[in-house]
Amino acid sequence: MSVHKQEPTTTTTTPTLTLMNHQDTPTVLLLGGCGGGVPGNHYSSGTNSDTTSPTHHHHFHLRPGLPVDSTTSVSRHQTTPVAVATLPEGDDITERVCESGNVRSCDAVVPAGMKGEDAVLLRDNVGETFCDDMNGTIMTQDDVSDGMPRRLERVAQDGNLREEAIQVLKESAASLGVLLRFPLQNDVMKVAPLTLFPTVVPQHAIDAITDLQGATNLLMHRVSHDRHLLTTCLGPAASVDPFIRSLLAIHAQIDVDNQWELGLIRSDYILSQGNASSQGRMAYKQVEVNMIAVGMVGLGGKVGLLHERVQSFLDESEQNSNIRSTSASTGEPLTLYGEGLRIAYGCYRMHCKVAKKRPPILLIVVQEAPEQIVLDQRFVQTESGVPSLRRSFAQISASGRLDEDGCLFVEDREVAVVYYRTGYSPNQYKNNDWETRLLIEKSTAIKCPSVAHQLSGFKKIQQVLSRPEILSRYIPDTDTISRLRQTYMGQWDVSEPESQSKLEEALSNPDRFVLKPNREGGGNNFYGEDLVVKLKEVLGSDKAPEYILMELIDPVMQENYFIRPDKEPERLNTISEVSVFGVILAKNEQVVLNKSSKEIIVRVKSSSSYEGAICTGHACYGSVVSV
Repeated sequence: MSVHKQEPTTTTTTPTLTLMNHQDTPTVLLLGGCGGGVPGNHYSSGTNSDTTSPTHHHHFHLRPGLPVDSTTSVSRHQTTPVAVATLPEGDDITERVCESGNVRSCDAVVPAGMKGEDAVLLRDNVGETFCDDMNGTIMTQDDVSDGMPRRLERVAQDGNLREEAIQVLKESAASLGVLLRFPLQNDVMKVAPLTLFPTVVPQHAIDAITDLQGATNLLMHRVSHDRHLLTTCLGPAASVDPFIRSLLAIHAQIDVDNQWELGLIRSDYILSQGNASSQGRMAYKQVEVNMIAVGMVGLGGKVGLLHERVQSFLDESEQNSNIRSTSASTGEPLTLYGEGLRIAYGCYRMHCKVAKKRPPILLIVVQEAPEQIVLDQRFVQTESGVPSLRRSFAQISASGRLDEDGCLFVEDREVAVVYYRTGYSPNQYKNNDWETRLLIEKSTAIKCPSVAHQLSGFKKIQQVLSRPEILSRYIPDTDTISRLRQTYMGQWDVSEPESQSKLEEALSNPDRFVLKPNREGGGNNFYGEDLVVKLKEVLGSDKAPEYILMELIDPVMQENYFIRPDKEPERLNTISEVSVFGVILAKNEQVVLNKSSKEIIVRVKSSSSYEGAICTGHACYGSVVSV
């Protein structure tokens, strides 16, 4: 994930905030200003933010909310100044309620008729809702006392309760098949790395990115059919990168405009701190768009149900609890991907010649070695509901052939759809695998993805699309362009002269940037001093076109517990990367399916780590509760 690394030595004692309800009078919790944060832990988003300004002026308006609980405590991981104010009720009045640190001169208006049992939901002067216990946010008392912080503190203080909650999590995960291979042996599986609690996120931010996925699907599909853009932009990298060169060589031999293509697409985002460009609102920033071997829908989509069970257990263990549990996951992304494969299968049978002997199959291309995330793949396979076969490139090569009409046959079974769960990294191609990939691409089978779709997902293309004049070629609607660009971070090609000033800035301030090669799959990026070393190494060399410099995202952090196989539970400050899922089925401009999921899936990593891989235990599957 493209986020800043927080040094673990900067974490200080966690303060506790006490909220009190005095004689049915609403109590207001003001959690810092939008520019607040932990001293020494500023995360640059590349915007012109002032890290030293001690005072921000905000005006908050009270609105009727949810029932107020009595005296409670909530722990925060950041030392943002806080003010608690008791406000009169019943009349239209304006009263200064606080003057403390980053929150100052707050005018609070209590509407006429507000009753003492009503909580207050704070909104800022542009009417935007803030939420949860993160930096620069506002919550109702009900959200504070009955939300994730309260549950986290309970299990932190009660070891027996914590162990039992973890057991509920693990046993629920096992019962639902949320398992990975540990170690890489066919007959050994363990519960996947999981968080103990959901991540709290603002609903407005989720809506903003889920509403954009349909446009992203269409954007990536249209870009993949711009042969000139792909060859021009990726050509310099291909001259020094055999992997890109091999893909472009296949692409040159395929008439992609005359083929049906299926895209199972995943857009990854990280929640960024509010800043001037977002009017103080937290907003999601795009990390990348994944076009091949998209995972997580099978396993990650079940974690919401696990967290529901854990929270139900915790709620039942507390007398007189009025804590509201989150809604369980519906599994919408998995359903969406199954539907996409099923419709593509039907599309093939409708538009292509089909052998009369046996029904065609869904061919799932997998790695030769045992897969850690095999159950994630199996869930998608089962959800599709069509006849299927899992084979490696080598196994396909042994029997694969094309008939006179270009239909692909593997083990004498006609292939309707090819679904790649490998093929995104150079080390996944051996011996004659490139010839096998070419055979598949030449066939009439619907590819997921086609070689053109895969090429559109490279970091260089992402960098080019961040330019509005390029983006407008594929998305004519100016409002959609504006909303897409609001999710983009600054990106620069290391080989281009116009990037020089940003490259110099990165060498001087490497903690504000990440250096990315043209790769999918994670674990390839350079940060901090490693970025400096690599950047100096490639600047001015023929390797420069392989790398993209990107601004780092200014992440929102929350505390959670990591529950990982063969490790003790660990309480950490975490950063969550959320994924939005989309499906597009099209033949050039003939789009027959373009859908996206409103439900997101979460991967959570420690704020002190650059690594975000679940299979290595550096990250965990999570879920979200929105407010």
